[in-house]
Amino acid sequence: MQLPSNWTWQNLRDKFRDIGEVKFAEIRGLDTGVVRFSKEREAEVAISEFYTLIVSVNSLINFHF
Repeated sequence: MQLPSNWTWQNLRDKFRDIGEVKFAEIRGLDTGVVRFSKEREAEVAISEFYTLIVSVNSLINFHF
C-alpha cells in the first residue's frame, strides 16, 4: 500500500503536529515518509501511536529526532 497520492510533505507534517514540533517532513517515493521531531520523546510517542497504522497500510514512515 502507498501513501495517498495527493499527499505532500505538508500533509505529513500536519498529521504529526499534534504529537510535537515537527522539524522536517518529506515524502520519498510513493510509500515512504520521513518525519523529524525536535525531541526524542516526541518521536517515541509518534512510533507508539502510529505503529499500528504503519503496519496496517504497509507503508514506511521514518521517525527522526
